Amino acid sequence: MAVSFMLAHDYGVPRIMSSYYFTDSEAGPPSHPDGSTKDVTCFDEWVCEHRWRQITGSSWFRKVTHGTGVDNWWDNNSNQIAFSRGSLGWYAVNNDAYAMDATIYTGLPAGTYCNLYVSSYDKDTKACVDKENVGTPSTVTVKSNGDASVYIPNNSNPVIVIHVDATV
Repeated sequence: MAVSFMLAHDYGVPRIMSSYYFTDSEAGPPSHPDGSTKDVTCFDEWVCEHRWRQITGSSWFRKVTHGTGVDNWWDNNSNQIAFSRGSLGWYAVNNDAYAMDATIYTGLPAGTYCNLYVSSYDKDTKACVDKENVGTPSTVTVKSNGDASVYIPNNSNPVIVIHVDATV
């Protein structure tokens, strides 16, 4: 959730790290028998956070919204926030102990957008795929006035990441 927020906001220069599992704190990273680290398979010893759907979707969001500021800030005076990046993307997060259920101005054109935090996007078919059954919506519909009615449960995927290059 924190990495997604870092990528969604326009502040600073983000860095995405990947790590590896280890039991010996003196051992180096996984490598080939020749000692190189090239082409080591992810998801064996390497964790490869940079390939997680939540990170790749948020990275794509950052790329699409590059050069825009944070606009249309919304919060509930607690741990639920939402904001747009110009008219190109919209981000919402729920870190409260209860569900987020609100109608919020997104600043986006009308349409149905794929939530890249819980789904991948197939550019050829313009469809959301690989959605986990987590209760967080896989799509968000923005009305002609720019509003979206959103429901985000307080679970392990309490984020919405949408942008104009991932519409269904």
